[in-house]
Amino acid sequence: MTINDRIEFIIKDKKLTANDFASKLGVRASNISHIVTGRNKPSFAFIEKLAIEFPEINPLWLLKGEGDLYLSNNTETKTENPLPEKDNKEKYLPSVIINTNSKEQNVPLQKNLFGDEEPIESSLLKIKKSPIQQKSLPNNVTKECPISNEKTRKIKNIIIYYSNDSFEEFIPKH
Repeated sequence: MTINDRIEFIIKDKKLTANDFASKLGVRASNISHIVTGRNKPSFAFIEKLAIEFPEINPLWLLKGEGDLYLSNNTETKTENPLPEKDNKEKYLPSVIINTNSKEQNVPLQKNLFGDEEPIESSLLKIKKSPIQQKSLPNNVTKECPISNEKTRKIKNIIIYYSNDSFEEFIPKH
């Protein structure tokens, strides 16, 4: 049984249509159709959405077909993840401490790389005030461009493709 077959099995086990399953995962129905027919394999993002939407499904079974379909005998639908334990909050929250010894009241502190506490504002100011170091060539050195024996080349057009599948084309006027 392939991962595509296991996804189809989940859809049937949950008694969902492909459209219902797609809307639960927040994907297009065509994605489900392509996976079920074997045209495409599910992406990591798809598997991640499936695991989040159906936390009771055993991820090892989904990926490799090993073990049972469900993590336990409980076939309940999506359960909310509990909030992290109080002891585990340090993993999720940055270490910010309120400075009570500061001239300004309630200035938050944070630990720097060396474990020292410093006001957050001052660390931001350091970034803003830090001088940009730029190396320059000595006065007697000029940058040489290699000269080729080829004909002079001119830019014909420039195309920029954006992440939203749009593009712009620039054509220089010669």
